[in-house]
Amino acid sequence: MTIAPRQWLHVGDVTIGADGKTQFPELPPLRPECIIETTVRGTKRRKVPGIYRLTFDKDGRKYVWIGQTDDLQRCPFGDYCNPADGVERDNVVHDILVDAGGAKVEVIPQCDLLPKGTTRSTAEDEEQERAFEDQDVFLLNKLRRKKLRKRRCGPGYGYYLKVKAEYYKKTFEDTQRELGAWNANHPC
Repeated sequence: MTIAPRQWLHVGDVTIGADGKTQFPELPPLRPECIIETTVRGTKRRKVPGIYRLTFDKDGRKYVWIGQTDDLQRCPFGDYCNPADGVERDNVVHDILVDAGGAKVEVIPQCDLLPKGTTRSTAEDEEQERAFEDQDVFLLNKLRRKKLRKRRCGPGYGYYLKVKAEYYKKTFEDTQRELGAWNANHPC
């Protein structure tokens, strides 16, 4: 299946600060029709739903991570900057960002998804499929579409798994230390 390419908007690069923290670029001003106004618990918010692509250069290879969000201005970049404990995807993508020394950030606001009416989920799946077929990039995502059951992982998924294993190893070691401290102070 051939999927028509979409126009990605390059918004900048993720950089790694002197403190080792990731710094994401701000979303540039968008056309008014891309902004959706909502009210959450009595507070009005302006959101820009869409899909995003992070492109990492590592060891002479280009890796991509493609996702969707209900607000390109807020999520998931904040989650990748300061991932919460126990949230695997956010921690692994953050660690890949740090390992790769940053990434290029591109977005497509939902108002620009073609054909009109395309959902973020469909666009995300289609863009992952395009990246999966591209011989010049290594897709980090696992494909979700049922028709691709036999080929569910992008060629970069092994790198994702390597970083994921390191994340769980560190989490396990931290938990072992915490358990040791607890046992030392609370003998049963």
